[in-house]
Amino acid sequence: MYANRVVSFADIEAARERSKGAVYYSPCLPSIPLSELTGMEIFCKLDNLQRTGSFKERGARNVLSQLPAEQKNAESSQPPLEITARPSPTRANCWVCPRRS
Repeated sequence: MYANRVVSFADIEAARERSKGAVYYSPCLPSIPLSELTGMEIFCKLDNLQRTGSFKERGARNVLSQLPAEQKNAESSQPPLEITARPSPTRANCWVCPRRS
């Protein structure tokens, strides 16, 4: 779906709309130690507060939300959709979590 494609700001905004209300709006807070270390103001996004403990839930939810309706419907005549999550446990959690909600 996204192979060899440049992601635009409009793509990012559209993905944000698709996940609105489904993922936690995680804060982006200043990091005093990193700011002192670099001499710049550094902010860290706290995606560890997501239900799955990582940022990957946004991407998984975005991809799954764009599936055709016949692939989302369990009673469809289409063959069941197979989703493979690798290589990390948090990525696997992020693929399973949106399908349950």
